[in-house]
Amino acid sequence: MRRNRPYMSGPLVSPTASRTFTLPGTEPSGPSRPGDPGTLSPSLNPYSAGAEAMIKFAATPKTFPSRITALLSGTLLLVGCLGYRVGSLLPPGLDTIAVPTFENLTTEPLLENVVTDAVIAQIQMEGGLRVVPQEQADSVLVGKIHEFRLVPVRYDRDDRAVPNEYRAVITASYVLEDNRTGTTISQRPLLAGEKDFILGGDLISAKRSALPEAAEDLAHDIVEAIVEAW
Repeated sequence: MRRNRPYMSGPLVSPTASRTFTLPGTEPSGPSRPGDPGTLSPSLNPYSAGAEAMIKFAATPKTFPSRITALLSGTLLLVGCLGYRVGSLLPPGLDTIAVPTFENLTTEPLLENVVTDAVIAQIQMEGGLRVVPQEQADSVLVGKIHEFRLVPVRYDRDDRAVPNEYRAVITASYVLEDNRTGTTISQRPLLAGEKDFILGGDLISAKRSALPEAAEDLAHDIVEAIVEAW
């Protein structure tokens, strides 16, 4: 419903024509020059109390770009810290490493070769240490494989007693020794690598196809644990 405006005598005056609003501490110190970004106008809309403060913030040189630059720099620093490099964290003088074949304490044949190859590949991929024969190495990585097991993780929909998906789990320990002094540099009593696989054919073939990826997962954890020692 339309309301009738009350009758007013005398000329109409715009609220912005006769009223001014100036925040404390923002009074201009001298005459304004057109186009001067550092000079603030004292006449603002009285219904926008924060307008002058916003103008002052925007007019401050490099305020917004500098904050964005600081934020981006912090983000890049955080991302850079998420990775690891063995070569940049090892003590001085440790440039080479020997990786003898891991001792296999399980009944799984040839598992020691799969794990050892995966560890060497992970070290070479990182690039900070050079793998050499033991008589030439600054450090020696001695590892043992303690357990290999298959864990059912999903069962057949029609027969709940028959698994159709397994998890291959390899557990191992390692000791990294200084080859010159025999002192222990780093060690972990238990690490595990795993890989889920679907039983598409016979269990033996499916297990063998999952072993390299489980060993790769274990090798990654071993190299990462070496880094955490520093």
